[in-house]
Amino acid sequence: MDLREKIEKGILSDYVLHIEYFTKNDKMNHLIEIVKQNVMWAPFIVYFNSNEKAIEFTSLLNRYGITSDYFGKNCDISKKNKVLELLRNYKLIVLCVSYDLEDISINEAQTIIFGDVKLSNKNEIDLIEKVSAKCSTKPFFRIILPISNNDFKENYLKIFMNDLILIDTKLKNFIEEKKMTRIRISQNRKNVKSSKDYEKILKKINNLIDK
Repeated sequence: MDLREKIEKGILSDYVLHIEYFTKNDKMNHLIEIVKQNVMWAPFIVYFNSNEKAIEFTSLLNRYGITSDYFGKNCDISKKNKVLELLRNYKLIVLCVSYDLEDISINEAQTIIFGDVKLSNKNEIDLIEKVSAKCSTKPFFRIILPISNNDFKENYLKIFMNDLILIDTKLKNFIEEKKMTRIRISQNRKNVKSSKDYEKILKKINNLIDK
């Protein structure tokens, strides 16, 4: 079964896709503002494709008083258990990761942010299914995709979107039908309220999808 089939059978939680579009290429500061403005969506899982970025983002968030930690590929089991206990008790706002988390359970996570969209199909699927796990405090979860103009020039964003559609066969229809309840768009951290602006950004996303 793919992600959508598991959602419809009640095995996994449903989700809303948030496109966070920004015109300046200062992604780290943009990610910080996303978390600061939406702490009610915690706990967050934030994915990066390197330990260095995960550590950097964790450090920046802690400077702002946002309780954060990270898992790297070589993280020992005692640290994992300690951090997960904090997350499960809602005492950790952000967990930054740089691998697929296939060995742990994070049912309480409410939101996943892809700080990098350059990752394998397996990692993308594993991370989304981890965060989509059912939890009594989570009626649905959020996938946040921060993208800039430069990202549209790179093939990895196209690969990411097409991989997402492979596991959620209805997402393509939601995009084509401009379902604002399913796909929400912000530009420079402000909700896009104009239907014209919404459609303009959504069209750029739709152009990435294989027909």
